[in-house]
Amino acid sequence: MKILKADLSYQNVFENLMQLYLYDLSIYTGDSVDQNGLFDLGRYFSLYWSDQDRYPYLCIINDTPVGFALVRQLTTDSYAICEFFILRSFRRKGIATQFAHDIFNLHNGKWQVAEIESNTPSQDFWRKTISDFTGNDFLEEWSNSQPKGPKQVFSSVT
Repeated sequence: MKILKADLSYQNVFENLMQLYLYDLSIYTGDSVDQNGLFDLGRYFSLYWSDQDRYPYLCIINDTPVGFALVRQLTTDSYAICEFFILRSFRRKGIATQFAHDIFNLHNGKWQVAEIESNTPSQDFWRKTISDFTGNDFLEEWSNSQPKGPKQVFSSVT
């Protein structure tokens, strides 16, 4: 597995993977496609290609993008996983966990990861992944902002 910090030349790859991600999430969000059969990428997606405090990462296996993470720097030493996705055929193989751990190690500081309230599979994944990464040294809070639901807070220091 390789992590690629993507630049603008990879925006179309992200747009394609985002459609699959948003389809997976639609069971929890109720979102639907537009007249062209596409999900709305949201108002923040384009900022990952211009803002210095946003980091688009691709998960690459055998030269093929199989997932992504969109990370936002909140303050000088705090970060958030804003979006995270691995193709279904690559799930339950340890790839997502390793990808998340590697992302955490790229940025030292305080981290937060929030999940949609009804998305219990995501909550289970993040609790286990963060517990494994921190040795169970994390807090869980409630996020009233987007997304509304549980939020794990922890530190990453390498």
